[in-house]
Amino acid sequence: MLEFDKFLEGCQRGDRDSYKEFYTKYYGVVYNSAVRHTHQFSDAEDLMQDIFIKSFDKISLFHGDSYQMLGGWLKRLAINYCIDHNRKVTLDITDGVEVTFIEDNTERYIEYEYELDEMLSAIERLSPRYQEVFNMYVLDGYSHDTICKRLGINQGTSKSNLFKAKQNLRKYLKDGKSRSV
Repeated sequence: MLEFDKFLEGCQRGDRDSYKEFYTKYYGVVYNSAVRHTHQFSDAEDLMQDIFIKSFDKISLFHGDSYQMLGGWLKRLAINYCIDHNRKVTLDITDGVEVTFIEDNTERYIEYEYELDEMLSAIERLSPRYQEVFNMYVLDGYSHDTICKRLGINQGTSKSNLFKAKQNLRKYLKDGKSRSV
């Protein structure tokens, strides 16, 4: 039996050593997804534990054949769990508000000449909704159609939020550079 098959079988049986290895191997994937989607380190730590518990319960549904596929499955589970959590604890700022579609002709991935910590700091300054759409589209690679389904918003709202997030990021980064000069 291959190493991965043995590992997966142990997780599916509920073997504590396999769970420990699973947690150790994928801690970073789950934690980074939770931080990116909850916007708070303390919430991310709590959600991370919930995500692992949920993944242990649902591991029997996984039918891949590699550590990479399992990591992708777990990341998707983590992102979906965080989105559901955010939907429960925050008010949707677009409820009852008509959003005008704004055409976005910019590139999907924004390229700046900034340090990573400057980019992360600017992303953290975005409103929770803009940050969520930006993260899902740019960092997680979701399409607007998928974002709409997951967040329960229309496509115009998703595109508008992404456009405004990019505008705000440009402003925050420009303001940061002008202050440091």
